[in-house]
Amino acid sequence: MQLRLRTYTLRAGREAEFIEKWNDTLVPLRREVGFDVVGSWFSPQTREFVWIVGWSGAGDYDAAEQDYYDSPLRAQVTWDAADYVEAVDVRPVEDVFTSR
Repeated sequence: MQLRLRTYTLRAGREAEFIEKWNDTLVPLRREVGFDVVGSWFSPQTREFVWIVGWSGAGDYDAAEQDYYDSPLRAQVTWDAADYVEAVDVRPVEDVFTSR
């Protein structure tokens, strides 16, 4: 599975609303188009929202990501993450956890 670690610095006072919208809208949408949302975490001290998303479908992650953003389903999202997010950092990561 190809994984991305996504870190968002959320706007002060908008954290709870973003997390609710993310859970209610983007998680089901990502799953519907074939992504696996591995987990998410939030640090109130830094306002950082961190999540890991994976792709194990055909093709590479970047192509699947572009297809996701170009999809009619994503176009139906009625809110803009930019209203809630100050900064975004996305990086590929590899699963190295061996104690399962």
